[in-house]
Amino acid sequence: ERERQRFLEIAARRQQPAGRYGGVFFASLQQSLVLRDTAAARRILAEALARTPLDSMDPIDRPYGGLVRTYALAGDAGKARAFLEEYRRVTPPGLLRDSVGVQAMELHLALAEGRPRDALRTARAIRAAEHCVRCGAYEEALAWEQLGSESLIGSWVGGLFWDR
Repeated sequence: ERERQRFLEIAARRQQPAGRYGGVFFASLQQSLVLRDTAAARRILAEALARTPLDSMDPIDRPYGGLVRTYALAGDAGKARAFLEEYRRVTPPGLLRDSVGVQAMELHLALAEGRPRDALRTARAIRAAEHCVRCGAYEEALAWEQLGSESLIGSWVGGLFWDR
């Protein structure tokens, strides 16, 4: 908590509203993924949005990717979807096309909405686009977990190395 506050203070001194969210996302993900306290994670996000509203930033500087990811992993698919839709509405079309960032938002939303097969397809598309064997791997493991695969590790590893 102390480090998060320090990060927010530094961002405020530098007058970087979007930068204020980095520590917020970290703290929220820590609550969701490590402590399994999704209510605290959502509270952290809501406080940050109240402190630094998105409309105080240029649309291109708004941290939509982080908002979609953290709300999705905190179990609030509705807010995650709303931020993805807002991103699509306010972002110039040339920046939306074929964006790995958009795919990552769609990946997290698919997980939050309980669509693991869509999440698997999107994770693999990200990995292929980025030529990165680890990209989307954590999310892919979450998707396999949602599917209840008996051979979670085998399926996941198989997808990483042999499913090309």
